[in-house]
Amino acid sequence: MLRVFFALFIAFILSGCRFTSVQHYDRQSVITWHEVINQYQRRVDLIPELISVVKKYTGDDLHALTALKRAKDSAYHAGLMLTAPCDSLSFITRWQQAQRDLSQALNETLTLSVQHSDLSADQRFVNLLVQLESRTQRINIARDRHIEAIKNYNLHVRKFPTFFLARAMNYSPRQNHPALAPVETLYVYDIDFN
Repeated sequence: MLRVFFALFIAFILSGCRFTSVQHYDRQSVITWHEVINQYQRRVDLIPELISVVKKYTGDDLHALTALKRAKDSAYHAGLMLTAPCDSLSFITRWQQAQRDLSQALNETLTLSVQHSDLSADQRFVNLLVQLESRTQRINIARDRHIEAIKNYNLHVRKFPTFFLARAMNYSPRQNHPALAPVETLYVYDIDFN
């Protein structure tokens, strides 16, 4: 009798295709995480071109460019550790700190445009500023989508009767990492193009 009841209970759980919905929410959280990493990587990819443009006008001021290159390398290597959604708070904190350092180095590099008027008039530099600001907005959008996907996944695996199937298939709720903070908007200095 108990076996029949258990078989009916399992059939009830599986009849709603709950397993595929758990997989769907799990895949959404992974996909959105990869989008966050991708957007950060695209921002890092803009740095070498920015360095070459700035170096052309400020050949003698290498401190800011060296700091920017170091921050870019640090952000790139920290990003390599996070190819999948990671529960290690130390990895995420280290990665987020590398991104903050990169934002700070970018802002220091942008101060050079105030000191060198030729740099602020260069069309490539202006285009890079626009691309960097656009990338910052896309990072924040991807981050918000990831947080929403984690929230939906967690709500789904905690629902009844999905809870039992999720536990049986080793799907557990994920935590939203407090270290995954919004990216600072780049401070674009007032540039007079006249």
